[in-house]
Amino acid sequence: YLRACAAVADRLVEAGGAAPQLITPRFAPPFQGRRTLVMAGRAGQKVISTGVLLGKAAMLSGLHAMQRDDYPVTVMTGHSVADIVLEDREIHTFVVEVPDAVLISAPEGRAQLAARLPQLPPTTRIFTIPDLADLDTPARVSVLDPDAYGLRLTRTNTALALAGWYVQQTGVLSMDALVAAVDLIDRPAVREENMKTLAPFLQ
Repeated sequence: YLRACAAVADRLVEAGGAAPQLITPRFAPPFQGRRTLVMAGRAGQKVISTGVLLGKAAMLSGLHAMQRDDYPVTVMTGHSVADIVLEDREIHTFVVEVPDAVLISAPEGRAQLAARLPQLPPTTRIFTIPDLADLDTPARVSVLDPDAYGLRLTRTNTALALAGWYVQQTGVLSMDALVAAVDLIDRPAVREENMKTLAPFLQ
């Protein structure tokens, strides 16, 4: 498997592309078994890239990660949903029928999950923002209080803020691993913006 990945990386570089980022575990695995997560928001909220950050944080913790994205072909409009699986062994099946957690950051994401929310069990935990707190679901709903963390939620930071709060509240990953994943971002301005969003959850 590793040889095959290395061969693919070599072909990408030869074709003029960037080499895949090598991620070496630096943190202890925070759990055994599998954890599943659904992130649901709107285009432009960086839902997909936030899911990638969680996946990298998992890999930095010695876990395996897989992500499946769903969004319309329209640009900067409509829903943006990411199903994420984290596991302490290679992932051979991708099934997120009953997620352990759901992060809802926009009305478009809530609408996309409308049929699933009433079917979720009380063991599923939903993390959302005050404007979306009225949810028809048996799942346990936790509402982020931005004022308590000194946060001003915007279109571009809400998904990451919910992800940081989710990590802080559940311990599914360490905040150190999530910060280390952000530190892998090449673009300084994006890295600084993400660090600023996560800062309130590090205290």
